[in-house]
Amino acid sequence: MGWAKLDVDVIAREWRGYWQTGISPLAGWLPERDKPWRATVAPPALPQGHLAQGWPPFRNLIFDPALRETLLAVVGTLDSAELEAWWLEQLAAQPFLCEVGLQCLAQCQSYQGLFVEPLLENLRQFSTTSPSPGLVALRTAYNRQNLLTMIQVLLRPLQTVPPDRETVDWSVKALRDLGSVEAAPLLIEHFQAIPYVEESPRPEGYVNIRARLIMALGRCVDSRHIPYLLETLSNREESPLALHDFTEALAEVCSSDSVPLLLATLRSGNYNHVFGELFKVVEKCVDASHVPLLLECLKNEQDMYFRRGVADALIHCVTESHFDLVRECLEQETVSDIRWRVARALSTCAQESHFPLLLQYLEREEDEIVQLRFCFIEAIGTLANPLYFPILLEYLRDDVPSGICDTTSAALAKCANASHTSLLFERFHASVTETTREAVLGVLFSCVTASDVPALLTCLESEESHNTHQTPFGTRQMLLACLGKTRSAAALPALREALRNKETDFLERGTIAHWLCLCTEEHHLPLLLDCLKNETNRYVAGTIVDYLGTLKAPEVAAHLRACLTDDDYQGAHRSILRVLGEMGSIESLPLLLDYLKSENNPNLIWSAARAIGALGCPDAIPVLLECLRNEKYRDIRGSIAYALRKIGFNALDTVCAAWDDYAGEEAQEDLAHVLYSLATIDSDGD
Repeated sequence: MGWAKLDVDVIAREWRGYWQTGISPLAGWLPERDKPWRATVAPPALPQGHLAQGWPPFRNLIFDPALRETLLAVVGTLDSAELEAWWLEQLAAQPFLCEVGLQCLAQCQSYQGLFVEPLLENLRQFSTTSPSPGLVALRTAYNRQNLLTMIQVLLRPLQTVPPDRETVDWSVKALRDLGSVEAAPLLIEHFQAIPYVEESPRPEGYVNIRARLIMALGRCVDSRHIPYLLETLSNREESPLALHDFTEALAEVCSSDSVPLLLATLRSGNYNHVFGELFKVVEKCVDASHVPLLLECLKNEQDMYFRRGVADALIHCVTESHFDLVRECLEQETVSDIRWRVARALSTCAQESHFPLLLQYLEREEDEIVQLRFCFIEAIGTLANPLYFPILLEYLRDDVPSGICDTTSAALAKCANASHTSLLFERFHASVTETTREAVLGVLFSCVTASDVPALLTCLESEESHNTHQTPFGTRQMLLACLGKTRSAAALPALREALRNKETDFLERGTIAHWLCLCTEEHHLPLLLDCLKNETNRYVAGTIVDYLGTLKAPEVAAHLRACLTDDDYQGAHRSILRVLGEMGSIESLPLLLDYLKSENNPNLIWSAARAIGALGCPDAIPVLLECLRNEKYRDIRGSIAYALRKIGFNALDTVCAAWDDYAGEEAQEDLAHVLYSLATIDSDGD
């Protein structure tokens, strides 16, 4: 009888039978701590009566998440005292079960959270994940009294002299995972009792308890602790690490209601050593309701650092309704460093009706602050009105600063459409500097169409005098990108010729391959296969093969299988293996299995195993198990385990059943490793 078909009452009865009879199904078989995949003793024989009821091998409880979840659902209905007593009795013999046991206990409604210290000690030794499932289970089940006891137990290693680094680190991790506000007063008390002393060089074995307390404290504080955090941040003698961690904790607990307090604190002048960090907290918390307060601070305060921080915060909260208030502030401001920050805020809240005013600001010749032009160009571009394109194009010239060219290019791209390409080609041919030409092409890329291919080819031919093969983002590369963006077959010859140039930067060739694929259709399959031939650039090969995998033509898989047996396509084999698996073509399984057995390159074997797993065909299990006997797979057994995992949970039963067939310590160690991998490898095989 399969596990999934077992009646809940049968499962519960069998589970009770295990602890009532004192039978320990895992005794002597659980993996060693230092070698979790090594099984030193064969699994014990269970009483015949239990197996007759359909109980699966108990080792599957660890290796099969589905079985474990079913068990947890059942034991939640059992008597808590009996279950708890049994688990405590078994922990010494089966410590590996602590995580599972605590999850069981937490699901029992009558559980009172007793035996704090032995459970925490067991978790410390055998918990490997964060947050620990067992710790989370304890946090769910404990009442407040037991929670405080648990916190005190976790703090005890931090008071030991000399402290044990491993124990201290686990306790701090556990406190962080708990994230309990009840722990904050105790953590603060311990932190204040340890003065900061800069030790250089630090003695061997030194454990920085203060730094670890701060790490735990950051997860346990809430808004009630804001005054304490601010008080600590005012201490200029505190360590930089502590100041950084306390600022991060403050950012987590502050809200919009905290902004007046934060501004008043910054205005006091006692926080200049953490000025920038605290204003980042302000930026995180401000909203539209704080705009009048921020504008008032800009108007009345004199401290330049404070005003600069307020102006930066203003950018994060202004809305369209604040345009007139911000414009008034800009008109009255005289300090250039503040003016351009206020201008950024103004451009953030600009709307279509504000265009005349923005253009007026942009055309002011007496305004020599270049940053202001950036702001207003960005604002006009944000309006995304094609009618404003000719106006912005006037700022894309050889005689303007490069920064304005880049800003104007981004703004033009938002306003451009297909009707503007002729203007852009004219500006490209009229430009001399590389910066301007690349900026023009950046705009052209946003609106180019198939009808522009002849003009692009003309520009590409004229680029011989501007060849920029040595630069990854030169004019020639941008022209090729524009050709690819057209998705026109007329662009294929130029892109194919560019791809043939092996002297081009390898990343750049991968990009060219991407544009080449975009211009092809299913009938261009021979051209793409020709591009793959003798290709050693894995970026190029991966791009082309990935594209081939998206085609719906049935002959694609057949062509890829043919490439897998041809040495001329050796550089693309890894990508082909991956794509064949993703395509789900069962017809590819025999070839993939032969490839797995005959190939000697570990990287290609790894790819073949993943492809076999992706196909999910149980017919591959015998070959995969046979591979474990072969010495050449010893260093890549994880890939075999991944393939078994992807095939399905029935692979687990096959592996378990094959235990007795694998004679010898090394073979059983291989098989036990697969069992462990089946339990720990995630669904993506990482």
